[in-house]
Amino acid sequence: MNSIERLAPALAGRYRIERELGAGGMATVYLAEDLKHGRRVAIKVLHPELSAVIGGERFLAEIKVTANLQHPHILGLIDSGEADGLLYYVMPYVSGESLRDRLGREKQLPVEDAVRLAREVASALDSAHRQGVVHRDIKPENILLQDGSALVADFGIALAVQHASGSRMTQTGMSLGTPAYMSPEQAMGERVIGPRSDVYALGAMTYEMLVGDPPFTGSTVQAIVAKVMTEKPMPPSRIRDTIPPNVEHAVLTALQKLPADRFSTAKDFADALAGTSRSGNYAATVVTSATGPSRPSRLSRLSRPVMLTAAALLFAVAGVAGWGLRGSSRAADGATLRFVLGLPPDVRIATPITNPIAISPDGDVVAFSGRGGTGPLQIFVRRMDELGVQALPGTEGGEQPFFSPDGKWIAFFANHQIRKVAVTGGPSTVLADLPGGLAYGGAWVPDGRIVVSRGNSLAIIPAGGGTVTLLSATDTATDRLLMNPKVLADGRTVIVTRWRGSTVSAGLWVATIGEGKATDLDLPGSYVLGMIDGHLVYDTQAGVLMAAPFDIAKRKVTGPPVSVLEGIAVGANGAAQAAMSRSGTLVYQTGALLRHVVIVDLHGAPVSQLLEPGKYSMPRFSPDGNRLAIGLLNQGAADIWMYDLRSQTLGRVTKEADVNDRAEWSPDGRRIMFRSNRGGPLALWAQPADGTGKAELVLRDPAAEVWEGVPTADGKSVIYRTGTIGTADIWVRQLTGDTARQPLATTPFTEWSGRPSPDGKWLAYESNETGDFQVYVRPLAEGGARQQVSVDGGVEPVWSPDGTRLYYRHDDEFIAATLTTTPGLAVARRETLFKGDYPVTTGHANYDVAPDGKHLLLLRTVSDSVHAIVVHDWASELRAKVAAAGR
Repeated sequence: MNSIERLAPALAGRYRIERELGAGGMATVYLAEDLKHGRRVAIKVLHPELSAVIGGERFLAEIKVTANLQHPHILGLIDSGEADGLLYYVMPYVSGESLRDRLGREKQLPVEDAVRLAREVASALDSAHRQGVVHRDIKPENILLQDGSALVADFGIALAVQHASGSRMTQTGMSLGTPAYMSPEQAMGERVIGPRSDVYALGAMTYEMLVGDPPFTGSTVQAIVAKVMTEKPMPPSRIRDTIPPNVEHAVLTALQKLPADRFSTAKDFADALAGTSRSGNYAATVVTSATGPSRPSRLSRLSRPVMLTAAALLFAVAGVAGWGLRGSSRAADGATLRFVLGLPPDVRIATPITNPIAISPDGDVVAFSGRGGTGPLQIFVRRMDELGVQALPGTEGGEQPFFSPDGKWIAFFANHQIRKVAVTGGPSTVLADLPGGLAYGGAWVPDGRIVVSRGNSLAIIPAGGGTVTLLSATDTATDRLLMNPKVLADGRTVIVTRWRGSTVSAGLWVATIGEGKATDLDLPGSYVLGMIDGHLVYDTQAGVLMAAPFDIAKRKVTGPPVSVLEGIAVGANGAAQAAMSRSGTLVYQTGALLRHVVIVDLHGAPVSQLLEPGKYSMPRFSPDGNRLAIGLLNQGAADIWMYDLRSQTLGRVTKEADVNDRAEWSPDGRRIMFRSNRGGPLALWAQPADGTGKAELVLRDPAAEVWEGVPTADGKSVIYRTGTIGTADIWVRQLTGDTARQPLATTPFTEWSGRPSPDGKWLAYESNETGDFQVYVRPLAEGGARQQVSVDGGVEPVWSPDGTRLYYRHDDEFIAATLTTTPGLAVARRETLFKGDYPVTTGHANYDVAPDGKHLLLLRTVSDSVHAIVVHDWASELRAKVAAAGR
């Protein structure tokens, strides 16, 4: 049922709707008869989706402000209300045309008419501004002409809509401004828009009445906005020499970039148009710009490239506009444009260990894994020609999205499956189950198949879904991970990241579909984005994009790489938080993915926040609770740092090698044990917690690298893990005497995160033998049955200090399981403590329980430490940098 079919019966006793007059970005207008007063009126009905977002009570409260505006050149408000869920407001019906209609017919108006209409509008604006109301959307469409005089329509409606809807406005894609008439500050997304913004819009509209076009035009929105922010308008007398100097000066002053450089009031603008202004400095300022070269304005002198970036903020800031980037894969007028990919305040991109961002092949749609408010993780899409962000139903739990070659589908991983969903929405479809649940990136082959990383192997899935088969053999000899595959244009060549132990060792390898083997490209990269003009574009662990010439036929790099962009955010597994379209549009997160260190109670209530934000990982309380050992990534190297809670001082403990992480305390609190690659493969080392003394080798496994280790309560043995996805096993080894390793959990599945109980009798760990990762407890001594602790999935087990509870995580929930050991091991109860968006690190707990048993030590992502940036025609920038490097 359309709006008129819903509205007519609801208003039958008051208004009789005759026909539709037209439709705009926010509303549809109907001609109706006011039955009580026997007059014709215009009823504007907000679009149903906008009505649903706003809600009647708030909108009607806001619109009362505009109902009090009374002025000869303001089209008044007769009535407003809600009918059958639709919001509407009623205005007098004006039988004349709009200013847009007249401009469409005449193109340029007589100077006298243009000045008169501008002064009438200015008079209306001045009256409203003195009552605290800013129009925000002055344009020819909103100026109605009755007997040749101007009536300003929709006064304050846009503001009422924004105030009523708040950040939710961005969900609708509706417009709260028009590019050609928006002031720079409105385009930049300033939250507070003052009267001088209306003066700018009126200046732009007056300019159009005089010369036939707005001051800034372009084939795309990007082109218009770039000019609004960085260029001066051409003096109108150069186009039409009959324009009087005072009129030109007035218009150009109204169009100044900085609000402070414009007229302070709409009345001042009207006086300047009439030649009666007493503000002589205006004319002096504009004469310079109108008659010859001028110094750049204060705004443009700051930095033209910076302002171009700021210009595009209007595509990003919530509630600014619903228009966007038509033909977004093509930059405006051949220029490379950057802008922030803004999101509603309650929507944020996820910060998993993998890449959460994807972009369609044509560059017109960005997809990302994120959360809306306290909602679940799911896939969102942002179309470049809309401001609104759409959450795709059926994608709950979705991560690591990537597009089909035709851009119509998005594949993603969720709930131990790989699924696909149409970009336009609809039900998601299961392509394949992924036993074990973990996947590290995927890529769509042109023939419809999909390549996915299964940790230490690559697998391929048929186009229509089905059985997952290996593309490359499992690399059990070196425990190397094969991650983040990218299929190149030939449909056979797959570039993959390969590393062991830490992303510091990451390098790029090439595999071929159908051959099942991988070859080292000898490029120290952590993530591949694709190819442009024969150059392989990839990211390094340091967040630098590189371009290396690559021969697909020979599958080899043919020259040295060139640095092309810095500042890319990098996830915990080395994945760049970035994506590149086939057309050369780049989207990336810039920043450091920083984290706060926080202490909360067992209900999640914050108690204290420690340290400055940093790239922290896996914090651990000392046994006495006075110190924290914590991992910190800095300039590509991972080290252990110590924070003293009493003195509030932070000091570095490890100073050798580039991998020193996953610290654990000795039972007496004097030493810390950690994994390190010093001296060769990953092994366990220890050194005094105060940073003095030399690190000593604790345990090296001759058969495999050691990925994590925890000392037992008596300090005589170490529980440790070798291998990773598909090969991870848990062992125990005494530190003296018989040091032969003994198996604890060594099935063909993945077992990790082993942690002994405080009394040394039990082992908690994770295993994916059932398909999902679950938390288990088993006796440390031989014999005895094990007990599954989690029900529908669980990771990161950590014991309470007294050993009676086992904490673990399921999605964003923190759960405490109370255990009993007599007559046998059993779970007495499970309690969900709280929910929170705290980062997980697979294979080792990324939080700790305080020695008092009443608090948790957590890491919380700093939400504003990264920003998503879109670069249109980034390919041109890359070509220029490659050329400058001599290639």
